[in-house]
Amino acid sequence: MEKIDLKRYLAKQEQKRQEILNSFSRGRAAYDLANLALEHTSRSAEAAARLLLSMELDQPFDFKFLLRFDAENRAKADLVMAGYQPHNLWPSGWIDKEGFDGFEIIARLREKWYSALEESQ
Repeated sequence: MEKIDLKRYLAKQEQKRQEILNSFSRGRAAYDLANLALEHTSRSAEAAARLLLSMELDQPFDFKFLLRFDAENRAKADLVMAGYQPHNLWPSGWIDKEGFDGFEIIARLREKWYSALEESQ
């Protein structure tokens, strides 16, 4: 019985992941992760902040933080990291392309999280 439940659970998670990968852009995924980090103080919110700020500020990111995401936010993180190009690592620019003020959103993210993240390293 447990094996069937686990298979069903994993299938649902994969379906949710595919829906996100098929319907979100890189900018929309970054915007959603930024909102997660701005609205919450959870471990997944911290992971979202770390990911976006590391890309925006050209700082290292420890991939162990990806383990803090649920399937939905992990898919968004994967989209943000997809198509890695060293000269195009600015989530603020991707967010801008979605019609939101990426600079302001990243500034708020940095204000909320940057000092706490520096202290924890």
